[in-house]
Amino acid sequence: MFRAEDNLESPYARAALRQFFYKLRAGKIEACSYAKFQEMTGLTLDEADGTMKENLPPIQQFLNRCLALRIDMQDAIFEAFGGFLSAIIEDARQAGTLDVGLETLRAEKFVITDRKVIFEHEATGATATALTVERTDRNDPLTLPRVKSICTNTEGVTLCWNKTSKRAALMIKAPAFMDEDGVPILRVKLLRPMATEILARSEFSKSHWVEIDDAMFEQLWQAEVEAVPEFATSKITLICGLLLPIWDRLPTDNMRIYRLQTEDGERVIGRLVSQEQLLNVYARLGLDCQIEMSPQEVFGAVMEARTTLSLLGGYQLRRSLVMGQPRCELIGASGAALPGLKAMGCFTEVIQWKTRVFIPVDGTDVLARVLAEHPVGASAADAAA
Repeated sequence: MFRAEDNLESPYARAALRQFFYKLRAGKIEACSYAKFQEMTGLTLDEADGTMKENLPPIQQFLNRCLALRIDMQDAIFEAFGGFLSAIIEDARQAGTLDVGLETLRAEKFVITDRKVIFEHEATGATATALTVERTDRNDPLTLPRVKSICTNTEGVTLCWNKTSKRAALMIKAPAFMDEDGVPILRVKLLRPMATEILARSEFSKSHWVEIDDAMFEQLWQAEVEAVPEFATSKITLICGLLLPIWDRLPTDNMRIYRLQTEDGERVIGRLVSQEQLLNVYARLGLDCQIEMSPQEVFGAVMEARTTLSLLGGYQLRRSLVMGQPRCELIGASGAALPGLKAMGCFTEVIQWKTRVFIPVDGTDVLARVLAEHPVGASAADAAA
């Protein structure tokens, strides 16, 4: 019934209000000037020495004062404030850090495939456990009739395809974002059958996305939709049990609490962590960790999800841009290790007088050989080094 944007007492709304005040003071709000806003609302935003207050008016006071203004001024101010709020909410949603409180994960089924105690309290014996959960979801691609409905009801829609990947996308306007100087960064949202991506308009204009006609778009889109399997299986990790003593060693970018119920009826509640975050948690706890991931899963995590994965032996895999093209780069290789890595199929390039190691983007067999020697994981020795 209610969206995150509707909660005007959330941290996102407070951040948007602070941004609104700063841009107002910088003269970046067209609705009214800084002095006129203070005069109309009776709010004092400056200290006696002329600097902006550290403790600015709270959101409730801002709303009450604005509701006493003329309707046209209310609309103009709320439109500016709403733009900041929408951009902050959208960025949090895209980053996967949008906090909606205790959230119930839903899927076709959950199956716990592994349990590992990662911490035990000496006095009480209470434990924190990392649960590996296999999650099965029913795919719900954005079908062509729904795309046509979006086109009918949305202004400024563009049909696109990527000349490199041969994929189709629907481009619509995304909320703009203000940089530190108050300059609006215009952005676009790319809707795809199973994904959504937000790009700066300048970044989009330099990409391989180009406009196409209706017939070509429909053909490409329908082909992608038909290729989507009915179900998708993935792995997630929940850290459950005694969390307070290790809270400072858990990720700080997503502190939401999740709950789920497995296929056999077991109920679980805890913190959700990604593979990269799990490796960091193990390292901070001084534990060795090895994660079983196929070469395809590793490529997906690095190249599509843009996750940096640690490998045993002090290596890392990350997505890098070289001359505008994405590559899978192996970080941490010494000069002595280069002949062995080349023998596995890796290739090197000297970029700015530094030798860098890459894995062919289409070389899952090469990655398989690398992972056989250096599996995804972390060790206490590597962390100490």
